Amino acid sequence: MIHSTIMADSSKKLAMSRTFTIGDFSKLTGVHVNSLLYYEKLGILKPARVDHRTGYRHYSLAQLRIVEAIQLCVRAGVSLEAFAALQGGTGEGVIRYDRLLGGAIESLRATIAHARTLLREVQAVQTLQRQGEGVVAGKIDEVCVPAHWCFIRAVLPGEDPDDAYFALLRTMGKTRLRIGYDNGAFIIRREGVERRYLYVDIAPNESQPFPAHCCLRLPAARWQSQVAQSGILEPDAELPAGDCVVMERDLFTGDFAIDPPRLERLVSTTLQRRLPKWLTA
Repeated sequence: MIHSTIMADSSKKLAMSRTFTIGDFSKLTGVHVNSLLYYEKLGILKPARVDHRTGYRHYSLAQLRIVEAIQLCVRAGVSLEAFAALQGGTGEGVIRYDRLLGGAIESLRATIAHARTLLREVQAVQTLQRQGEGVVAGKIDEVCVPAHWCFIRAVLPGEDPDDAYFALLRTMGKTRLRIGYDNGAFIIRREGVERRYLYVDIAPNESQPFPAHCCLRLPAARWQSQVAQSGILEPDAELPAGDCVVMERDLFTGDFAIDPPRLERLVSTTLQRRLPKWLTA
């Protein structure tokens, strides 16, 4: 009996000598202890042995491969839950690299596509900023504004524009549409009929359906541009004669002033013919 006990203790010590404590395993892998415990909770990395008396966890050398696979997927943007699903319940005895690598590639492709979309968005804002610098310097008097969707609201006779703007934003918030980078006011004069509006650009790549009664797609157009000396909604604002569209927006520059921002005045004598007739009905 004594001999058997000695042999059992010796075997146990040998097994322990070939495992790592959770602290050592954390240092080897660079994975925080809390993360290792979370892996265990998800069932994707269970300790090779748990001392039921102390609760100490021990990990085997082979389990380094599992952590390597988990971290590869995490760096590729695959969630831990998705990792477990990609493993397909095979347990820790087999690492399904065919599924895991396929999932990682799919995730990375989605990340790259998102990054390209974001890059285009940032470049569009940079274009606005560079145009603004040119307008302020007097080097640019005509700008090209690409087609874009905006959320609009008519300014009623006698209504305070600030009140109208807050009402517009509240309505936009209720529709759960995100605001873009451009906002301001525009006046449409066509066949002697004039209407005044406030607008806020809808964020690029917004996938929600737009409410037709308060969204307008402004077509791409070239505008005469200058630094605004006064707001177009002010009572004494000087506007060009004849049919036209006059738009006022924040002037983006490298040193953008927040309050009050500088404004850019844009004028088009042809765009009013391309806009929906309900705008001036």
